[in-house]
Amino acid sequence: METSGDRSYHRNLGNTVFTVLFSMIAMSVLYEKRWFSQLNLQVIQLQRDIVVGSSALLLNLGFTRMLVQEYPRFPAVALLQDKAATYQANLVPEPLKCFLNHFDPSSPMCSSLSRKDLLGSYSCNCNDSWVPGVQEEYPNTDTGHRYVSFRPAGYVISRGANFYMTIQAFFTYNTSHIESNSIPSPDLWLMVYDPSLEWKDAYYNGYGPITLFNANGVTTINIGLVYYESLNGTGYYSYDIELSTTPNINLVCDVSEDDIALCHTSLVIQIPRFDRSVNKQQMSMTWPDVATEAGSYFAFVQFLSWIFSGQVWATA
Repeated sequence: METSGDRSYHRNLGNTVFTVLFSMIAMSVLYEKRWFSQLNLQVIQLQRDIVVGSSALLLNLGFTRMLVQEYPRFPAVALLQDKAATYQANLVPEPLKCFLNHFDPSSPMCSSLSRKDLLGSYSCNCNDSWVPGVQEEYPNTDTGHRYVSFRPAGYVISRGANFYMTIQAFFTYNTSHIESNSIPSPDLWLMVYDPSLEWKDAYYNGYGPITLFNANGVTTINIGLVYYESLNGTGYYSYDIELSTTPNINLVCDVSEDDIALCHTSLVIQIPRFDRSVNKQQMSMTWPDVATEAGSYFAFVQFLSWIFSGQVWATA
């Protein structure tokens, strides 16, 4: 303590005053210039993980371990026909087909198999994962889409590289609707999306890749797993896809030539790798981050207050 006439100066009190004053100034400036913007800034954190894993269950303290292996679910698929585009393939409500692994019409239904049998089976039938028939987005109009949609059940899973899911849809085509200098190529829009979503949600919100492809052939689709997680913790897959089409030699379903056969498009889908890209939406800073950062600044404020109050020069 120092005295001057009737006045006395307490270094401890001065240190407290300087600490409060500097803290008010520093925290106000930091909040305006840094924390406010960071608390309201949404960023995407990129991560990578592997979908396949195992969980252990310990029983009766005997360290008996039960492993449950997880496998990624095959994606949903929609084939869309633009009703205003008469040059596109015309989807027909024939029985839609789906097979896991090999295309074998005599194979059992996947839904009838246990998980163990499903993972060990040579092939199984997943036709029941198709939504029956051809649907119309806006019935009785010439706008919107006609479509067939495949939404795999939870048991329609991939076992890894060289394990395929093959799906088929049927169509007709009218070559009289194409321009004279064009090659007959019945196109359809292909959308691959998260099976937990409706196709309209995926289509209109951009949750799944969509591409135009030649439906008159066999198309191989390699799936890359990309997962998006929103601020509220909900998420969805938006897949990376690689397409390769082997076109058919003939077009056997040209209604302008009175053909009576139906054409079919075959999609052979595989998930060759189980590593996954995770895009996690989050705020640049949260209040706990602010509190941590404020603590470090407060230590610096105390250091300055210690100097300006003169307490650093105090002697015992």
